[in-house]
Formats: sequence, structure tokens, C-alpha cells
Amino acid sequence: MKDVVGGRSKKTGMRLHLSWRRFAYGAFPVTTVHRWRQRFSFERLLFSVAGMTWRKPCIASGALISLIYALIVIYHATSVLNGRSSGVQRADLPAVDDSCVRSVSRALRRGSSLRNAKTLTEIWDRTLPVTSKDTRALKESLGFWCESDALWAQRRIRSQRQRKRQTVTLEPNPSVFFYNNWEPDIGCTLEERIGNNGDGGKWVCDPPAILNRGRLFREQLRLPYRCIVYSFGSNNDFSFETKLHERLPDCDFFVFDPTSSPPSAMHSESFLERVRFFRRPLGPAESNNSLAEIMSGLGHLELPNVVEVLKIDIEGGEFTSFLGAFRAADKLLRQGRSQRELSSEEQYALRTWHALRHVNQFLIEVHAGFASIPELDEFFRGFMHAGFAIFHKEPNLYWCCGSCEEYSFIRMHDSFFEFKDTIHP
Repeated sequence: MKDVVGGRSKKTGMRLHLSWRRFAYGAFPVTTVHRWRQRFSFERLLFSVAGMTWRKPCIASGALISLIYALIVIYHATSVLNGRSSGVQRADLPAVDDSCVRSVSRALRRGSSLRNAKTLTEIWDRTLPVTSKDTRALKESLGFWCESDALWAQRRIRSQRQRKRQTVTLEPNPSVFFYNNWEPDIGCTLEERIGNNGDGGKWVCDPPAILNRGRLFREQLRLPYRCIVYSFGSNNDFSFETKLHERLPDCDFFVFDPTSSPPSAMHSESFLERVRFFRRPLGPAESNNSLAEIMSGLGHLELPNVVEVLKIDIEGGEFTSFLGAFRAADKLLRQGRSQRELSSEEQYALRTWHALRHVNQFLIEVHAGFASIPELDEFFRGFMHAGFAIFHKEPNLYWCCGSCEEYSFIRMHDSFFEFKDTIHP
């Protein structure tokens, strides 16, 4: 049989037309394809595109790229409209990492009992009692980060290396003390300074990760979740609270200041619906105005209430509010004493230490003029023993002449520091 382009078969006499077009149309004869093109308009379009692709690849490639670009533009326009309609920036609504979702799903299939858990530590100890591949970060950050084991190991190495040299020298000059001691030992990729520039603003670690933790609770763990933000010391400046409300619109804000006025009508209606103001100071750890008493009175010491952020700027009162709790905890953790050996005041102050371990981010301006240098070092060491890591440090050079420093802490699981909690409330 003679198979020549435009030729005829010697046996049948039929024109074959099996030319290069079969690469564009398929393995069918042109006559069959032609009948299909006349009957079905959709197939006609497909064959036309296929033919153009083979005959004029440059034009076809340009048309394909234009189509893809148009689809991308439509997708982004839809995303922007959705973000505007919800009142939240689209960048603040990231997707939960798939590996995190799979890890939580596997744990739930094992029948982990989470309903009677009271703290985030209990939640993740029961969800991930034994860490598998790429789940260590999820557990040790209390559901805040989801990273590979290799990257998380680098975080731990960096933190342990820095913690060994947090106290270099106890210089009597506060500015020199801050310059030489207590540097950040963990990093936040999306940390953001929220509030006014200069005095009043605070650094918050990865606001999108706070949103993701809430989504993990609701969608994967099937548990109720309520985001709480505490603010002690406003001085009639609510820039931090209002800006953080824009990042975390579902959180409830509790502001405490005995000398300020509550937010006024000049603030947004959505913020006023979410904020509660108290003319109440933050007192010593042994008093009725301690952090433990305040959180207990508001019912925030147990789930589903999660204190994601606590901001404090009380002009030196931070030392009386927490040093007593740190000293009581140190007697049990470091000195090996039993709880019965503590005085009644120390046992009462210990409740503040437990309340502090219900806080995930602690943002504070430290005023060195209200404490001695050894007390200042003891203050930071107390946060370290309570399970906090420093993720940001910023000097206040305007008001305090170097004797004030802004610090931001984030709470981690004790296993991150290889530090075992042996105190039971």
C-alpha cells in the first residue's frame, strides 16, 4: 500500500490524508474529523485550538498566557473583595499548614480525650503525647508554629546557646545592664510593632499565627476557643488595643487602669463592642489585685479562654506584681522545698506564677529605676523559669534615658527548654 501524502491506496483507491495533521487532530482520518467538526461546535473549537497550536505555536502560547493572566487577575480581585467585606486584611487569614492538620487528625483518630483539658499544655500533651515527624514544633509552641523538625531543631539550638549567656555582667548602670544582658533567644518571622510609633507601641509575635491557633481549635480539635487580650496601663492611649483589634477582630479586650478614662465614641463601634474597661490596678502578687485574682475573677484561668496577649506598662509596678511569685516558684523548683514549707503569703503569690503560665505573649516595658540590678536580673530569670522566651527587645530612649526597655516574651512548652514543671496548683 502506498502511503504518500496526497496519494491513493492501490487496493482501495481511498484518499488517506494521513499527513502531519494527525499530530494535531489525533489518529483519525481527516474526513471523520471533518464530520465531527460540523456536528459539534465544542469539538470544533477544540480542534481549531489544536490546529493553531501546531501551525502557529507563538500565537497559541501568547493566547494561553493571556488566559492564565486573566484568571489570576480575577482570582486576586475576588480575594480583595472578600477581604474588604469581612473587614480583615486578606494577609491576616493564612491557610493552616496541611501537615499540622494531618497531625491533629491522626491524634484525634487515636481517641485523645481533650474535653476536660484546662490548659494549652494539657491540650498538646494529649494530642501529641509522642511527637512524630514534623510535629515537635506544633507541640512545643503550643499550636503556634508548624515547622519541619530540622528547622525547629535550629530554633532550639539557638535558644539554648543564647540562654547560657543571658547574664554577662551585673553593671550598676541600668542602660549598661540592658546593653549587655538578656537578649532575644527566639525569632518571629512575622513579628509586628502594633500601636503608635515611639512610646505606646508593642511588638507582637506573628499575629496570623494567633488566628491559625484559633482555627486549629475550632476546625480540627473541635473545641471552643475564645481569644483574650489583657492590657494593664493605658494612660488614655488606646492605639495598641485598636490596632491589635484590626489584626485580631475576634478577640475580647480587657483594659485596666485606675487613672485613665474608658474608650470613647471616637473609637470604632466594633472595637467598643469587644473592649471592657476597669479602673483597677495590677497589684502585688500577694494582694487581692494580683494577676491571679483578676484572671480568676473574670473566669480566664481555664479553657476555652486563651489569653493570647498580655501587655503591661505600669511605671515600675511590674516588680512588686511578679517578683514575689518568681521567688516562691524558685524555692520549689530550684531549692527543692515542698509547698508546705512556704509561708501563706508565698503560697498565695504562687497563684500568680500559675496564672502567668496561662499567658501566651507577655509584652512589658521594664523600668529599671524601681529595682536594684540583682532584682532586675532575678525578674528576667523568673520569666525564663516560667517558660517564656524573649523574641524582641527595644530601648526607650525618649522618656527614661536608657533605664527603660521594651521586652516581648512568648510562652513555650517546657520541653522546648528541657525544663520540667514540678509545681502543681
